[in-house]
Amino acid sequence: MLRSTEDIGAQYAFALLKLLPTWLVSAVVRTGLPDLAIGGWNGEYAKPAAKVAASLTQNRDLQTVMCYDWMDCGTPPQNLMFFVDCQIKQHFLRKGGWFPVGGASGAYSRDP
Repeated sequence: MLRSTEDIGAQYAFALLKLLPTWLVSAVVRTGLPDLAIGGWNGEYAKPAAKVAASLTQNRDLQTVMCYDWMDCGTPPQNLMFFVDCQIKQHFLRKGGWFPVGGASGAYSRDP
């Protein structure tokens, strides 16, 4: 999967913000530095995933398939930022999904 250097820079910026303390992140966001670092998110990434899917095709079934993974983060496609939807898809394409032996309850039934 080819990615632009802007996309990679935005990922690092978001990762850095997730690692910093909350008080520092809120101060940095108020200064506007993230907008300078990642270009303001004025493109397709800032739009909701459902709106991007609707702009690509009129087929409702295909739109549904394009936004199928919204339950992985719990936000409906109308509210889910397209960037987050892309990150979820990229994660599962790279590393795949896995389940514990015995299903979800199997994770708790094992002795440590």
